[in-house]
Amino acid sequence: MVGIVNLKEWAAATGVSYATARRRYESGTLPVSTYRLGRLISAGAGRRPTNSDLGSVRTLSPPFRDVASLCPRFAAPPVSVRRQVGAVVSAGGGRHAEAGRGGGPGRRGGRLPADPPGSPGQGGGKGRTVRIGIVGTGHVGETLARLFNKAGHELAVSNSRGPDTLSELADELGERVHPATVAEAARFGDLVVVSVPVGRYADLPAEPMAGKTVIDTGNYYPERDGHNPQLDQNRTTSSELLQRYLSKAHVVKAFNTMRWDHLREYGRQSSAQRRYGIPVSGDDVGAKRQVADLIEQIGYEPVDAGRLAEGRRHQPGTPIYLADLDGAELHSRLGAP
Repeated sequence: MVGIVNLKEWAAATGVSYATARRRYESGTLPVSTYRLGRLISAGAGRRPTNSDLGSVRTLSPPFRDVASLCPRFAAPPVSVRRQVGAVVSAGGGRHAEAGRGGGPGRRGGRLPADPPGSPGQGGGKGRTVRIGIVGTGHVGETLARLFNKAGHELAVSNSRGPDTLSELADELGERVHPATVAEAARFGDLVVVSVPVGRYADLPAEPMAGKTVIDTGNYYPERDGHNPQLDQNRTTSSELLQRYLSKAHVVKAFNTMRWDHLREYGRQSSAQRRYGIPVSGDDVGAKRQVADLIEQIGYEPVDAGRLAEGRRHQPGTPIYLADLDGAELHSRLGAP
């Protein structure tokens, strides 16, 4: 990232309408600009932004983008910029910022912050901040965004209508939540939540999810999704279809049995309290453990329901679906270990 520009403030500063600014952004003709010490600095035609342009970039409200993406003909200098507590720190030379020196999350709405594989915060271990991409912000997707945000994780939220429609949600939830396109959210997350209708699976970007854990919250409703003979005849499950489409990802079925409002309210943070169970199905043991850790963090008990094909035991029409069982009862019903 080489700087931040707020499209609304840029439009006001230059006397053009916000719609015009958006069109110029989309067409790649918006000038490369940064905000420094409260004033607009234009890099100008042919000049690359320098480190001095970047040293005091202030944080801004969305919508904004990093300037490298605004106008591709300007190449970015070899500098990595991170924001921490309202300041931007330049690491320089492609080097990642050290802990405590700009390694915090990027400002929401700009290019989403990136860490190399294996860096802290990757994976789903307890006590770690996990980068989660959420694709689909209907009732379940938005509820999970709220719960994971409360648990301290960093999120990119997306829907089919575009990031501008998610600015209010991001403003409400705070600095760790970034509105994004579907492709950006899929690329951002170390773990990706897919919460879209089963009939829309083929619209998902597969490449950014390769190698990642993908939580499938979906359920097949033929009246909404259109009839699928394989599903109607129980020859496969919706999650297996998703796994087939996302062949290089590790799909785990979870969060599909509880009403969204119950999911929002029923979590218990004390292990001494009665915890409701969340069934988890998947073929990759590590991916299931990652999802189970997140389930525990938001106050539920993960229950291993077996391989991904066993997700048919907790889909609509089964005794598990919408039953709101505690962990012990869910274990008993599923015959889980």
